[in-house]
Amino acid sequence: AFVYRRRRWVLVLMLVLAAGAAPLAAGTADQLSAGGWLDPNSESAKVGDRLESEFGGGRTSYVALVRSDTAGADARSVEFQAAIAATVAPLLDDPRVSEITGYAETGDDRFISVAGDTAYVVIGLDMSTDESIDAVDSIEGSLATPNGYSVALTGFGPIQKDSAELSEKDLLRAETVSLPIAALVLILVFASIVAAGMPLLVAGLAIPSALALINLLARETEMSIYVLNIATMLGLALAIDYSLFITSRFREELAKGRSVEQAVTIAVGTAGKAIFFSGAAVAIGLSGLLWFQASALSSIGVGGAIVVLTSVTFSLTFLPALLGMLG
Repeated sequence: AFVYRRRRWVLVLMLVLAAGAAPLAAGTADQLSAGGWLDPNSESAKVGDRLESEFGGGRTSYVALVRSDTAGADARSVEFQAAIAATVAPLLDDPRVSEITGYAETGDDRFISVAGDTAYVVIGLDMSTDESIDAVDSIEGSLATPNGYSVALTGFGPIQKDSAELSEKDLLRAETVSLPIAALVLILVFASIVAAGMPLLVAGLAIPSALALINLLARETEMSIYVLNIATMLGLALAIDYSLFITSRFREELAKGRSVEQAVTIAVGTAGKAIFFSGAAVAIGLSGLLWFQASALSSIGVGGAIVVLTSVTFSLTFLPALLGMLG
């Protein structure tokens, strides 16, 4: 009833908040990390630190795979090994690189492919596994591959970096596909473009608001890049879901002959109450991920809880105010 009486003020306030959140939301990806999947206090992390301190092998590593463009090349040959040496030579003076190990250093055939035409070297790094993700571009850019050869990096750092980039592309593709489908389904359900647009409008306000809060939080603690996927997809689903409940109940009450004010009050007092407790339960459930020591998992829990709360907030304030104005 309060939202209905102050519907214009509520509507303007929520729009201003969402508009203010938009610039922050746009820069959220820059604050997020591709790492955070490992527990720095785990036994394996302690073993890695000990190996580095006692044997100097570095805390993590990349694997550089070197191929020749010449068919039937011999990876054991002097020429091939010289090409590998030239490729990694710029890294020898890099303080982040602790050692480089391959066939030339060990004579071990395990560094040579079964076909004998490809070889790899292990680039030991004096940094944590998560830090190795941010170093991929600079290390890769330092490699001086001779003509006729190609090199590719793999290992935890390169794989996580590529996975994060693919995640962002997949998110864009998912949005491109899911939004038109959601809009079509809503139009079929409501048989009205205006009514169908309500849930999508709530999603369009709730998601940027959640991303803005995640941006601010990511400046204080490590947050995973995958929070973007969670926030966008979960926010879209919940905003549509919650708005669908309230809008449907609002239209049912209008069909019974209720006034607009009565329809808004009853819709929020019934469907809105269910949404409030449903959102609280989902947020509490996602917060269970905070018990994990790996920051990527805990940040997904926090990000998910934030987007649930923003979806509930806009569904119980902005949407009833808009319904009250449009009638």
